[in-house]
This record gives sequence, C-alpha cells and structure tokens, in this order.
Amino acid sequence: MRNADELDVDNHPYAPGRAIFSQRINMVLSGDRTDWREVPITSTFGALYGILTHAGAPGGAWDPRIFPDIAGIYQSYAAARGPNAPAGQWGFVPLGVAPGHAPKMPPLRAAFELRRLAFANRTAAFPSRTDLSTVSQLALVKVLTKTRRAIAEAVAIKLAFETINGMAKTAPVLLKHMQPGGQRAAS
Repeated sequence: MRNADELDVDNHPYAPGRAIFSQRINMVLSGDRTDWREVPITSTFGALYGILTHAGAPGGAWDPRIFPDIAGIYQSYAAARGPNAPAGQWGFVPLGVAPGHAPKMPPLRAAFELRRLAFANRTAAFPSRTDLSTVSQLALVKVLTKTRRAIAEAVAIKLAFETINGMAKTAPVLLKHMQPGGQRAAS
C-alpha cells in the first residue's frame, strides 16, 4: 500500500481493517496482471515468483505450477471484504487455506508491531520504500524456505500471497487507534 501511494499508511483517516480496493495496489502487487508469465519481475508477486522458481533458489526451485491463481486471490479477497460480506475477525486477512494453516497472530497486529521496530531508528534516507519492499520479500523467501518441509508448498505459497494481498488492501492499525478514544476497527 505504501508503494502504491494509495493512502498515508502512517496517518490515514480510516478505521483499521477497512478494505482498500485499488488498481494501483494491484499494479504494485502483480503489474495488474493475472497470468504468472506476464507478471513483471519488478512487482511484489513477480519478484517472489522469480526468486522462488529460479534454479538457484535457496533449497531448490519451487514448481511454478503450485503458485495460486492471481485472479482468484484478488476475487476471493473482494468477496470476503466487499460490502455484502460477513464481518471478519479483526486483524486477520481472508484466507483460502484450511483453518489449521491460518496464522496464530493476526497479520495486521504483527505488521503494527514490526512497523514500530522498523521505524524506531529511521533516518531520512533509510529505510526507503524500495529497501522495505526488498527486505520484506527476502524475509518471506527465508521463511518459505525454512518451512518448506513442514507445510505443503502449495499451501505455503497460497498463504503467503493471500496474506500479502490482504495486508496491502487493508487499512493498517496506527498508534492513535490503540489509545483511549481511538477509532474502532472496521468490521
């Protein structure tokens, strides 16, 4: 969301958890493409796909056929967070994996905690948007590589890409929301 310039993620007016639908976010995620062969390597999904399916990937290349349908990721999120969707549990993003594979800590809460750490000693030049994006992608590659034998690859990949999409399209919680009288989470 930060790279899409869709809203000021550090001081936005929305209730935390509100869905933010945006073609600009889709551009950052997949170049607004849904065919893996057309997704630019400069996009978030394209960079991860390029690293993980490369012959030199840590732990060996991942099979490109296990990567989820991008249109399906976008459509599932829209259906789960659209105006007629039932309320979801705050802090979690809609996932199409079995409940046993769902994260224990809400991803939006984890992002709130990590954001405070990432920016605690920030200088004017670091971390830049590019730095943050690169570090996040490399951290995800590391996690996927470490958990590769513990969880089915297709499940891990789907979980990762659905979480990225959901977090990119959800208004984050801010410190002001955590204070007394702060804006309530969207349902």
